[in-house]
Amino acid sequence: MTLLTMAGWAVATGVTAAVSAPAWGAERLPSPRARVGAGAAAGLAGGLLAQAYSGWHLAGAALAAGALTASAAVDLQERILPDRLQLVAAGGAWLAVWGRQPVWVHLVTAAGMLGLLGALAAWTRGLGAGDVKLGAALGLGLGWPAALWAVTLGSLAGGAVAAGALALRRLGPRDALAFGPYLALGGLAALLLAVHAG
Repeated sequence: MTLLTMAGWAVATGVTAAVSAPAWGAERLPSPRARVGAGAAAGLAGGLLAQAYSGWHLAGAALAAGALTASAAVDLQERILPDRLQLVAAGGAWLAVWGRQPVWVHLVTAAGMLGLLGALAAWTRGLGAGDVKLGAALGLGLGWPAALWAVTLGSLAGGAVAAGALALRRLGPRDALAFGPYLALGGLAALLLAVHAG
């Protein structure tokens, strides 16, 4: 894949995320800074995914990347993860990895992620319903074991940021940290890992 083609996918994915972020159910528009951040993150993801995927698999991966980064932008500002955006992320991820596993594996993985994150949300009260649904959406889209990678990598990233924020006293022991952006980051990483594992 040429550098120009990769740059094209990066720009297309980034612009899609930046433009669509306001339309996905936020009560107020994400700030220009959040939209630019979503666009930059999606652009980077789109460029990396263009090295790993091709054809309609790449279109699905770019759609998932745009949806995940837009979702992260909304969650950072509003502390919500819009359901419609999660469905787009699941559909894009499913298209990206289509044909690698039977449909039932995706369905069972989604149910497993829903049960696992639902139990963690009930036990720790640190996860919201949106985080649980995003985990299930990643399970539906990515299948096994990529969805587990997504949740694991997202948890590690979120835990590292929370530990750093606590150490620097930018976050108190009772303060909440939005988990959605880290789960979205884990989903993007899992998209890259899934193509190399498959």
